Amino acid sequence: VALVAFALGEGGDINNTSSKFNPLNTGLNAPELLAGGNAVDGTQAFKSFDAGVEGTARTMLGSYQNRLAKTLSDENTTAKDFMKALTYYGRYKGNKFWAAASLPPNQDSYYHERLSLVNTVKKDYANIASLVIGTDALEQQQGTKDKSKLTFADGGGDLATTEAEGKASDCTCGGEEGSSETEASSDVNGKLAKLAEENGGKTTISVESIDGKIKGNSDGNSQMPTRSSYKIYTAYATLRAIEDGKISWSTKIWNGNSVEKTMEEMIVKSNNDAAEALRTNSKIGDHSDVTKMLQDDVGLSSKTVMGGGSASSPAGTNSKSSANDFVKFLVKLEKKELIGVKSPGSYDKLISFMKRATTDGGAARAGIVAGVDGAAVADKPGWASGSTDPASNDVGIVYLDGKPYAVAVLTDKPNQWDGVAKIAKGVHGIMGGTVASEGCPSASGGGDISSIVKEYAWPSYSNPNHEPKPEYKKAHDKAASEGLYVGGGYTDCGAFVSRVMLNSGYEPKYNSSGKGGNTLSQQPWLEANWQKISVSSTKDLQPGDVAINSSHTFMFVGDIEGFNGKFASASLGSRVPMAGQDNPTSGAFSWYRKK
Repeated sequence: VALVAFALGEGGDINNTSSKFNPLNTGLNAPELLAGGNAVDGTQAFKSFDAGVEGTARTMLGSYQNRLAKTLSDENTTAKDFMKALTYYGRYKGNKFWAAASLPPNQDSYYHERLSLVNTVKKDYANIASLVIGTDALEQQQGTKDKSKLTFADGGGDLATTEAEGKASDCTCGGEEGSSETEASSDVNGKLAKLAEENGGKTTISVESIDGKIKGNSDGNSQMPTRSSYKIYTAYATLRAIEDGKISWSTKIWNGNSVEKTMEEMIVKSNNDAAEALRTNSKIGDHSDVTKMLQDDVGLSSKTVMGGGSASSPAGTNSKSSANDFVKFLVKLEKKELIGVKSPGSYDKLISFMKRATTDGGAARAGIVAGVDGAAVADKPGWASGSTDPASNDVGIVYLDGKPYAVAVLTDKPNQWDGVAKIAKGVHGIMGGTVASEGCPSASGGGDISSIVKEYAWPSYSNPNHEPKPEYKKAHDKAASEGLYVGGGYTDCGAFVSRVMLNSGYEPKYNSSGKGGNTLSQQPWLEANWQKISVSSTKDLQPGDVAINSSHTFMFVGDIEGFNGKFASASLGSRVPMAGQDNPTSGAFSWYRKK
C-alpha cells in the first residue's frame, strides 16, 4: 500500500516517463532489474512494478536506510508506520533523508500528505493500483493489472494520528518525548496495558478517537459483566422503536412517565425500574432481539449478549459485553451512524442524558469524569459491590477540545471509582489532553512543553509581530474568560510562559495556578516553589527551565524540530510568542527549575 501510494504521489504509472517505474527515486546498481540505465536525475527505469519493489527493498539494506527494512520486518507494521519511518529519518542514527520535501521544518506536513495518499489508496485500491502497476506487457506476472485481482483488506492496527501529536510524556499518561508525529497503536496498547496492570484485578480498557485516527486497547476483547453500562444498548433499541413508529417519546410506559422521562431516569440515575420498563414496555423485543440488533446491525462481536434477567433485580439483566464493543458503539453514537436511527434529535437527547449520568444513582459523577481535567463527558457507569460479578465500569465519550474520543473501562473492582478515574487520566494524556498528575511529566522531560510551544509560538523570530498563532489566541482568550492571568494581551511574556506551563500539564500550579500576576509576582512564586539554578551556558539548562526578572521572562525549550531557537518568549508591546533571541547568561535574569 505504501509503495502504491508513493507511485501515486511521486511517479505515476509505469508509462509516465519512457516506461520508467521508480516512484521512490532510488539509485541502485542492479542491471537485472532495470529496463535501461540511470536517468540524468538519478532515477532508474525498472522493468516492472515487481522489479521496482525488489529494487526498493535492496536499497533498504544499507546502513543509511535500514530503518525501513527494520520497519517492514515487523509483522505488525502498517503502511502508515512505514511512512513514519520514511519521514522522520533524523531519529535513526546514520540514516539519510528520503525526500527533500521531508526536511525540517516541513516533515510534519510531508508526513500527513503521505498519510493522505495512503488513505486514498485504501479507499480505491483496485483502481489506483491498476493504474500504478501499468500494462501487462511490462509486468513479470501477466494479469496483475486485472482489478478483480487487486484487493485490499484492512488488517487493523493503523498508525495513530492526532493533532495533539507528541503532547504526552514518557510516563503512563503520555507518549514519546518531543514527538511531533503520532504513535502506533502498539505504543498505545502498551500504555493501556500498564494502566490496567496498575489498577489490578481484571481490568480491560479500550479507546478510539472519534475520527478513528488513534485507537488502542488492553484486553479489550474480553467479555465482562456490563452492569448498568448496558443501559446505553437498551436506549439504542428504544431509539429504533421510536424511529419505527412503535412508540413515541411521549408514550406513557412507567408510572405515568413518558418514554423520554423513563430513559432519562435510566441513564442519569441508573434507575433499574426505568430500565425494566423500557425493556418490557417499549416494544424493542426480547433480549435475544436486542443482541441480534447489536451484533448484526451495529457490528458488535459475539461477546456482547443482552441478558434475559429482570433489570429490577440486584443482578440486573446479567448482560455481557467487551470494552472494544462499547467503544465501537460509542463512536457510532457520536458520529450519528447507528443503523435504524436517523433523527439527529434522538442522538442528541441520549447524549444529553449521558452527560448527566451519575455514579451513585443521583448526584455524584465519578469515574471517567474525575480523570479528564474538566472536559465534558457523556458516559454510562455500571457498578456492583457484591461478591457476585463485582464491577466498576464506565463507558463514555470524552469531548477533548477538537479531538473527542470514546473510552471504555470495565473492571472487576467492587464500586471503586478512584481506579477508573486514574485510568481515565492516563488515557486522557495518551489522547492529547492536559494531564496534571504527580511526576508526569517530569522536570527533566520537555515532551509536553515542546508540543505546546510549537502550537503556541511562531517558529522564527520576528520583531515587531502582533499577530498571535490562532492556537495561542484561542488558549489566551479561554484563559481570559476563566479569569486567569493574561496580562497585557497576546504579547505578554508572563502570560505566555504561564499558558505553556499550565496547558502542557508540566506545572499545573505555575503562577498560583494561573491566578497570579505579572513577573513581579511570578518570580516570588518561583522562588518559593522551584529551585534556583546557576547557568553559564545552554548546557546547564533543561527544557522547561524559566528565566525571569522584574520586567521579562522566557523559557528554555531545547531542540524542537521545526522550531528555530532554543528559547521561547513574548515581549510586551512588541512581539507575540515565538522563537526567542534571549541571552541565557545575562546577569539580569535568575534561572529556576521545577523541583
